[in-house]
Amino acid sequence: MALTCPGCGTEDIRKVSLIYENGVQKTRSKTLFGGGLLGLLGPMLGLGAAVTRGTNKTLTAERLGPPQKMRPVLSAVIVFLGMLFFAFPVVILIGASISRAVEGIFGMIFTVTLFGLPIWIFIHGVHYNSQYPELLEKWNGLFMCERCGDIFSRDEAIKAEKASVKK
Repeated sequence: MALTCPGCGTEDIRKVSLIYENGVQKTRSKTLFGGGLLGLLGPMLGLGAAVTRGTNKTLTAERLGPPQKMRPVLSAVIVFLGMLFFAFPVVILIGASISRAVEGIFGMIFTVTLFGLPIWIFIHGVHYNSQYPELLEKWNGLFMCERCGDIFSRDEAIKAEKASVKK
């Protein structure tokens, strides 16, 4: 029994993971360069080398990419440092320009946010990463119709086929 698209009924389908793999291209190039110059201090020579690495993706591969793992520690540290170096001066300026009572309120809100937001981001990242294997398995089970562009799982295709047989 061939798998068919639940949208249009064609058998012209491919796994999303294979479409993604075919649409990603890794690039690596090496460059050597040199030059010479005749200046006031005499002749000079310069040499250099560079290695360039990159990844090129088609629009389809970009759209159908696998779920990405989060980096909760890095995200929390970036938010903490960003709050410390960018929001702290703003709180000080606002608090200094108004009154002591408002400065105390702003300071309390800033302190709670300074520590609470990174902790929340860390907990959210750890929770997301605990679900990552299930998300990746679900992504590996997706198919795409090359005629209508519908993305579906094997179960959805089987349900649609059973429903069309009953009619």
